[in-house]
Amino acid sequence: LLVAAPIIASLFIGVGILHWNLPFIEEYQITRVLNFLSTDEKENSDGKFQQNQSVAAIQSGGSYGKAMNQDHSERNYYNIYANESDFIFSAIGEEFGFVGCFILLFLYLILVIRCLIIAAHAPDLMGRIVCTAVSALLTFQAFINIGVATNLIPTTGMPFPFISYGLTSLVSYMIGIGLVLDIGMQSK
Repeated sequence: LLVAAPIIASLFIGVGILHWNLPFIEEYQITRVLNFLSTDEKENSDGKFQQNQSVAAIQSGGSYGKAMNQDHSERNYYNIYANESDFIFSAIGEEFGFVGCFILLFLYLILVIRCLIIAAHAPDLMGRIVCTAVSALLTFQAFINIGVATNLIPTTGMPFPFISYGLTSLVSYMIGIGLVLDIGMQSK
């Protein structure tokens, strides 16, 4: 019963989103999900085209990427709309390849682990909550952005922390890391 309840609830929500006009769901959001779930390979909708181009850009990067190659005419990520924000991981994958993506994810892992270590040594409960929330935010948003770029989840428009173009998200992450560093200094 405990396993069936979330499945039944998600089915009702899914049917409600697809068949009734819910005020908090826009038409383009439904279209993105339906395009993602579609198995028609010939369908060339905007969402599917973006994600297919993103996967092609990541694949063309190979192991070491194209950063050393100065011929910019063979770059695939130029065909991707918003490659500096929503699909930045595909540009990184093409320019720096698997090794560059691995290094980037390793650096994020170090940052998240450091936030969790500071949370473990925080002097109070509020400090632990803030540090854990910042590390969860960074992990979640990086996972969502990578999932969109690699065609694992539908297009969402979530920025890649500290990498994507956008001042508001950058300032938000900087404030979060500043709070974590302040809590880390208080624990000493």
